Parts: sequence; C-alpha cells; structure tokens
Amino acid sequence: MGEKLVVTILKSLELEDWSNILFVIVVFIFIFYILLRWLQNNQSRLDEIQKAMVSSQPVMKSNSLVFDKAKAKEIRLKDMIIKQRINAKRARESRRELLRNKEMLRNIKEELYKKKKDEKLIEELKQREILLRNRQQEYEKWKKRIVIEDSGQDTEDEDLNSELLSLSNFINLIKTKKVIQLDYLSSNFNINIDDTINRIQELEKQNLLDGVFTDSGKYIYITETEWQDLTKALESKGIIEKSSSLVSICNEVINIDKYTTQNMDK
Repeated sequence: MGEKLVVTILKSLELEDWSNILFVIVVFIFIFYILLRWLQNNQSRLDEIQKAMVSSQPVMKSNSLVFDKAKAKEIRLKDMIIKQRINAKRARESRRELLRNKEMLRNIKEELYKKKKDEKLIEELKQREILLRNRQQEYEKWKKRIVIEDSGQDTEDEDLNSELLSLSNFINLIKTKKVIQLDYLSSNFNINIDDTINRIQELEKQNLLDGVFTDSGKYIYITETEWQDLTKALESKGIIEKSSSLVSICNEVINIDKYTTQNMDK
C-alpha cells in the first residue's frame, strides 16, 4: 500500500518538481560537507590543544614547583621574623623586670641602711644618756667634796683653792654660755687652745661635763635632760632622710641658735 502510494506520487511529479528536489538534495549535501569540514578542523584544533597541554604539563609542573619553593621560603622567613620579634619582646620584658627588681633591691638596701643607721644613732644616744647620768652622779659627789676655804690657809692650800676655783669657774662658764668659742674660753683662762681642749676632755672623762666639739671651733654643752629629749625625738621621727633633718631636730631640742644669739649680744 505504501509502495503504491510512493509510486503514484513519483509519477505525478513534473519536471520542475524534480528540479526542486534535486536542488534541495544538492544543498543538503553541500551543507553536510561544510559541517563535516568544520568538525574535522575543530577536531584537529582539539588535538593540537591536547598535544600542547600534554607538552606544557612538565613546564607547568616545574613552574609550580618553583612557586611552591619560593612560597615555602617566604613562609619560613615570615615565621623566623615573627619568632625574632617575640624573642625580642620577651627579652625587653625580661630586661625591664630585671631593672625593676634591681631598683626594688636598691630601695630595700637603702631602707635597711637608714634604719640600721638610725638604730645605731639611737643606741649611741642611749649609751651617752647612761654615761651622762653616771657622770652627773659622780659630779654631784665630787662637788660636795670641794671646799673653798677662807683666808688663813697656807700657800699650798691657797694654790689648791685657787685652782679649784678656776676649774669651777671654767665649768660654770661653759654651762652658762652653752655654746662657747674655744678661743674665747682659752683667752679668759690664759691657756692655749690645745690645753683648753684637753681640759674639757679631762672633765668629760671625770663626768663633770658632756657635749660635742664643732668644726667651727666651738664646744656645745649638752645636759642629761637634753640627751634624753634628743633620744625621744629621734625615736619618734623614725627614719631620717637627710642630715639637715638631724640638725633641725638637735636644734629644736638644744636650741643652739638661741644661745648663739645670746652670746653674740653679750
């Protein structure tokens, strides 16, 4: 049935229809040929690309290896720099901590030295206080034994009395003046400076006087009460930072400026 239909259709076709069919077939063949050539060209290009890719793989691998080595080196350098910075920071912190510890140790040593120095000074003052108390007691005993007799004694007694009177005047002048120049004292008793110093030192040994010599050539008489007050003042002040503070405390207790001014007025 189908074949008869085909035959019938073909017989019904005219020459012009055959021409159109032939033209369509030729066009179709031409398009097929063009498409085939295009596919062949693309295939050859694909082959070339594949060959190029295969041939470039070692180069890419080599470049990748060089890049990886450079990257690894850069990473190692960065790690090294970071470690160096961390170590430097730790070293600076350790150095600062060491300096702080040294400063603290120095301050502690200074505090201990000042405390020890003040304790030593207070101990010396206490010892001098005890010594002064004993001297005062001996002086009172010695003073009771001094008897200045009136006229009628022989020459030897008169010389002895004169010497005792001069010595008593010597002691009384020092106690009255409180702060006295050694040259003034020597001129009043017609003795030289060395003998004046020796006499004062001898009286101190006999517990008849107590005081201190100054660099300016003066002698400062200090009573037992003043020694006690000076000891209490130093104990209440605690650690003394400067020598000027010690001088100020001594001046408050003994009032050296007052006696110096009075002596200058006289």
